[in-house]
Amino acid sequence: MAEILPVGILRSDAEGRCLFVNRPGCAVLGVDAAEAAGFGWMRTLSPTDRDETRRAWAAATHRAEPLDLELVVRAPGAAPRNVSCRVAPVVDAAGKVTGHLAALQDLAPGRDGPGAVGLAGRGQGDAEDEMRERMAHLTRVSTMGEMAAGIAHEINQPLTAIATYAQACRRLILAGRLDSSDHLETLEKISRQAHRAGEVVRRLRSLGEQRESPRELVGLGDHPDIRNGVIFPSRLGDRYLRLDRPNRELSPGEPASGDAIVLSESTDLVEWHPLGVVMRGRPRYWDERIGAGPPPIRTRQGWLLVYHGVATHFGSVGIYQAGVALLDLEDPVRLLGRSRDNVLEPREMYELVGQVPNVVFPSGMIVEEYDAEGFATEESAVRVYYGAADTSVCMATGTVGGLLAAVHGR
Repeated sequence: MAEILPVGILRSDAEGRCLFVNRPGCAVLGVDAAEAAGFGWMRTLSPTDRDETRRAWAAATHRAEPLDLELVVRAPGAAPRNVSCRVAPVVDAAGKVTGHLAALQDLAPGRDGPGAVGLAGRGQGDAEDEMRERMAHLTRVSTMGEMAAGIAHEINQPLTAIATYAQACRRLILAGRLDSSDHLETLEKISRQAHRAGEVVRRLRSLGEQRESPRELVGLGDHPDIRNGVIFPSRLGDRYLRLDRPNRELSPGEPASGDAIVLSESTDLVEWHPLGVVMRGRPRYWDERIGAGPPPIRTRQGWLLVYHGVATHFGSVGIYQAGVALLDLEDPVRLLGRSRDNVLEPREMYELVGQVPNVVFPSGMIVEEYDAEGFATEESAVRVYYGAADTSVCMATGTVGGLLAAVHGR
């Protein structure tokens, strides 16, 4: 399949070692398949691109995200050429990146080489769309091939056993050995293997059946009323970490609420044990009552947390706002810093008026860029998704560096 595509296709493991490259890919790189194997294909790149590609490949593996590179290829005996390299991750059933598929295209203007077949005379946008479609198709075909191979292996085992036992039974009959016990034993083995093959088919059919999965409430911990539970995106050693807010009666006659964010740990995501209070609400300030927002993100300075705070000292109305805090990377119960002022407050009409007025409630956050070690870069854009007046879903934008500056009061 890959050999008939009019673009270069390279398959690698998670670290970037070439496992396969088709003929158009060899032509783009200027080497044959044997020379491209392993990290050989990277040796065709300029030294600067080689290092950058290794780092970008590692980051793409960590994030399980596509990669778009423009490389300078210096094939032996040829002039340097610009090459587009579009990379898609190959993910197993557990969500782990096991490799990558890369589409290679020569960007030299007017070049009529293998990388340009079928793309000549077309706009850059059309060429990119077609490249993406081809990559998606190749990924689907590759995944289907791996599934088919696994299914064939599962069914082939019992079918081979059935054929073997049937031939043995035939030989016994032809040899005149009509011992019924031997025949019965062989037929029982055939029956067991036939049942095994039927089970494989039954499980395959069940994959397409729509049915409800059994559900069981396993609890959130030993506290009877916990809110704002947020699990850290990675474990610390063998421990899962969670920020939560135990509810309690803060004022007589008022609904239970919380004025502290607590760090809890678990080894199985079922039993949770509190480690300590990370921070408390500040009386007569914008964050008198508090709770965690989106899961914290890992930066070089610490875990960056966007949290919500409620000002309750205005009497009949509470005003929900958002601020930021910084927690220690190795001991997140230790608070390193906290914004003096809020970074988001209700101002727009859709934030001030709605089912619950005067509310901005941060719930989700997307960070665009991470370095090779998985730390969010300070230059990275940040998109924070929040509920407005419990009626609308909104998005606020900023940068990691800007949120860190707010933590430090800058």
